[in-house]
Parts: sequence; C-alpha cells; structure tokens
Amino acid sequence: MKNNKTGLKKFEAKPKQNYGELSDVYDELLAAEEELREQYKELQKSEELLRKSEERYKLAIDGANDVIWEWDIEHNRLFVSDKWTSITGYEIDDNTNIKFILNNLINPDDKDAVIHDLKEYFTERTPYYSSEFRIRTKAGEYRWIFNRGKVRRNNEGRPIIMSGSISDITERKKSQEMIKHLAYYDSLTNLPNRAFFMNKLNNALKESKEMNKRCAVIFIDLDDFKRINDTLGHSYGDELLKIIGSLLQLCTKNPECVARTGGDEFTVILNNISDANEVSFYCEKIVNLFKIPLEIWEKHIYSSASIAAAVFPDDGDDANSILKNADVAMHNAKESGKNKYIFYNNSMKEELLRKAEIDRALRNALIDNEFNIYYQPQVDIKTGRIRGFEALLR
Repeated sequence: MKNNKTGLKKFEAKPKQNYGELSDVYDELLAAEEELREQYKELQKSEELLRKSEERYKLAIDGANDVIWEWDIEHNRLFVSDKWTSITGYEIDDNTNIKFILNNLINPDDKDAVIHDLKEYFTERTPYYSSEFRIRTKAGEYRWIFNRGKVRRNNEGRPIIMSGSISDITERKKSQEMIKHLAYYDSLTNLPNRAFFMNKLNNALKESKEMNKRCAVIFIDLDDFKRINDTLGHSYGDELLKIIGSLLQLCTKNPECVARTGGDEFTVILNNISDANEVSFYCEKIVNLFKIPLEIWEKHIYSSASIAAAVFPDDGDDANSILKNADVAMHNAKESGKNKYIFYNNSMKEELLRKAEIDRALRNALIDNEFNIYYQPQVDIKTGRIRGFEALLR
C-alpha cells in the first residue's frame, strides 16, 4: 500500500510540473507574439515611409524640367525619367539605350563632338561631363539639349555607374541665334552687316595669303538714292534696297559674301579670282542690273550705281588698305559721272592727296588772313580800251 501511495503522489506532481512548463512556454510565446506585433508595426511604418519616399522621388522626377538618367556601364543598362518622352516623343522601352541614341537620335553633325566630350571626361581631362548637341525627335525635328553628368568608379578606378540630367535648351539656342543674327545681319535686307563683312574680309585675305591667291572687294553705292526717298517715300527706298540686295546675291558666285555696309552701300567679296578681268566681269553684271527699271508696288523705279573695285594684293595687303583704296576709287567714280565701275590705281590716291593738300592749304591761308584781292583789267584788242576788270583772289 505504501508503494501505491508514493506512485500516486509522483503521478499527481508530474502534471503540475508539466503545467508550469507549459505556462512558461505560453508566456514566452505571448512575449514573442507581442515582439512580432511591434516589429510588424515598425515594418508597416517603414513600408509606408518607403512608399511615401518613392512617391516623392517619382513626383520630383516627373515634375522636374530635366530628364534624369542613370547609365549602368557594367551591364549597359540605361534608366531615363518620363520627361524623356515629352522632349523626344519616344516611349521608354528596351530600345532606350546608349547605342540606339548615338546611332539613331543624335544629329550626325554633332555625333563626333558628343563622343569626344565623353572621352574627355572618362579620361579625367575634364572634372565633369557636359555636352550640347541636337537630338532628333519622333516627329522628325531636331531639338537642342544640354547633357551633363558624373561617374562613379570602383576601387580600381573603372567607371561603373554614370548619372546626370538632360535639359531642353532649344529656346535658349533660338534666342542666341536671334541675338547673333541681330549683331551680324542687317535687319532690313537680311544681308551680312559691316561687322560680319569685316570678319569675312579678314578671313578671305588670310586664306588668299596662305594659298597665294587673289581676292577682290567691290563697293556699290547707289546714285541719287536720296531722291527716291524724298519723292516716293522711305517705304519705296527700303523695298528697293531689299531687291538690290537679292539681285546682287544672284549675280555673284558666293551669295554669302554680299553685305550691306551702309545706308545705300553694298559690298561684295570675290574669293580666289584669276585676274582683274574676272572682277570686271562681275562689275559688268552689277552695272547691267540697273539698266532695267525695277517694279515696286506698280511703279517703275529707275536707279543706277557707282562701283569701285580693289584687288588683293595689288591694291593693299590688309583689310584697312584694301577698303581705303576701294573708297578712293569710289570717290573717283562719283566725281567722274556716276553709273560706272572703276578700278583703283595709284594715280587716284596721288590726285586725292593733292586735292587734300590744296584744301588744307586754303583753310590755313583763310585762318592766317593770307588771301589778297587783285584786279586785272580786261582790254578790247581792237580799240585798246578797258572794258572791265577781273577780280582775282591770290
């Protein structure tokens, strides 16, 4: 009986022990569940923050004026933001990669410069990458873009990731071109102005010297242009200038070398001429332009021009001397009856210098009160009687 009682006590004690252990495990599970619940809440918060962060990042990219891009150089993968589509018209797909853009979208005239800029940056000759070039849109037009970026390198210094942005600078380029046009072109005739003409003349003279060639400058000055403005009005005069500018471009071998350098003055540069006869040929063509009346708003306008020519290197070895001597020839053409062309020669310069010296001497004599009046009698040869006097200023 004693053994039975002992066994019963052991049996009763064991469930109590098991219950205690189970209770401890349950408490541990409750604590673990609470910890997991807290971790889950933290994870939800993190996911919410991540979602908001991604939304903000996407909004920032979509709202930016620039295209945001990243190039995985190692795997040759390219990411571009949606702004790419609004600029180029192309949807972002598997074809959106560096090779496709280089071979199909970049203007062929700009491709070498783009590759050069990339090489300069990758070889660390420049601190950052930047390049301006034209890109063809899906609609077939070209737009100017400004591309810039920085690269991330691995421990060996090899580029692995490059990221940056693309700006559409088409409007800025248009503004720059407009400013340049206003600076170098005449607003009325759309011909190069005097500043542009001087640049072209200097380049033409430089090229002629290097190649041992001749070139010439032709001055055209309209005769009595003021009369047209005074009798018909400035609108007719302006229209006449535009027509003459267009005609001069048609009768010269290089239309870009025709310029309007003054109110009614035009200039033409003739590059790589064989001799003076070739210059005469073009001068004759210009003279013939004015033999036929020009019709402007149902009125026939008659005009003529005085033309002067100077040849390099015969009439000067730099722009200033060429222009000065052409101007001397123009002065001579105006004084000798207009409506003709004249080549410069040294005797013109000598005559002009002589006249300038006389003019200067007369002015000084007037200031110094050096003039005297002499009266010279006029005598009738038949009768010997004085018929009058000549007053001479000496």
